[in-house]
Amino acid sequence: MIFLNQHKIFSIIILSAFLFASDLLVVSTDDGIILPDMENRRLQFSDSLTNPDGMDFHEGTLYIADRDNNRIVAVDGPDAENFRTYGQSGQGIGQFSQPADVKVDKKGRIYIADYGNDRIVRISDMNGGDWQEYGGFGTESGRFYGPSCIALYKGIYVVDKYNQRVVYVKNMNGKSWEQIGINSGIDLPLGTFVDGKGRLFIFDYHRARILMYDDPNEDDYEIFRWPFRFDEGFQTPYMAVENDGKLLFTDTRGSRIVSLRIKDG
Repeated sequence: MIFLNQHKIFSIIILSAFLFASDLLVVSTDDGIILPDMENRRLQFSDSLTNPDGMDFHEGTLYIADRDNNRIVAVDGPDAENFRTYGQSGQGIGQFSQPADVKVDKKGRIYIADYGNDRIVRISDMNGGDWQEYGGFGTESGRFYGPSCIALYKGIYVVDKYNQRVVYVKNMNGKSWEQIGINSGIDLPLGTFVDGKGRLFIFDYHRARILMYDDPNEDDYEIFRWPFRFDEGFQTPYMAVENDGKLLFTDTRGSRIVSLRIKDG
């Protein structure tokens, strides 16, 4: 299916129409795509997680936000060896409240969206080294209300769920704080993703659409909806991963994975 949207052409292909009600898709490896099975509270290779949420893959290690166990989990390789955890329930150092996402930068530092504590946390390793946190509950600059997703690209993008925005900061000190999406009428953002070209995607839950910013510093954006039912859009688009030049994302209520390729020009 080829669909024309504001002078850009993109193609959408349904990869699977019979998936479990998985809540997000974040990791692509040489061995395939790893999906958390939220309904059965497990990943394909593990049944020791409770409501696994965001994930990331870095140098052979899979990192998982084990949401209802209030911890981060790391396992090595496709057989999930060397199972290890960090964190427990609470509000202090080394503690989380329903961590919703985890991302790892090129230096191996681990970023956590500490959803229930309205903050983001960075640690240097799975022992919690160099703990640094940013945020706290609120609506003003430097505050979050339900941070649910993180994207790393020349800084840190955070989905500030109940403040209806995506926040960008250059570092964990909050330098160059900026809010994105306020003027677009976002209604409950659930996920964000930055592709290799620096384009920012925001997954707008209640409006069933995807917003794309060619330049996150500008107010201009494009809207992508499901072409078969243009008035309805996607059914709750959520998280994404770039794979072979395509953007793959879960359409959770539609119980499918969708592939979107955007062509420049």
